[in-house]
Amino acid sequence: MDTAKQAEAQPKPEIGVLYNGATERFRFKANEKIEKLLKEAIADFGIVDNQHLLSLYTEAGVELGDESKLGDTGVKAGDRLVLRPGVVKGG
Repeated sequence: MDTAKQAEAQPKPEIGVLYNGATERFRFKANEKIEKLLKEAIADFGIVDNQHLLSLYTEAGVELGDESKLGDTGVKAGDRLVLRPGVVKGG
């Protein structure tokens, strides 16, 4: 099998985001800012109200800063994050 076919055969690294009992899968990109994943998750879940209040959390309950990069927070492919209202957000 050539290299291109091997790359296609390998599963893409993903991360799960949980919101109101449903989980959506997203491509894991270690250099991506949390804010970008947050916006993608809000759009995929179809959330229209109070978007500015939402944050991503680890399953252990640690809030992830919007400006942090996924890889810098200790989040890795296969992990699951929780989308819920943030503690101090406003705007």
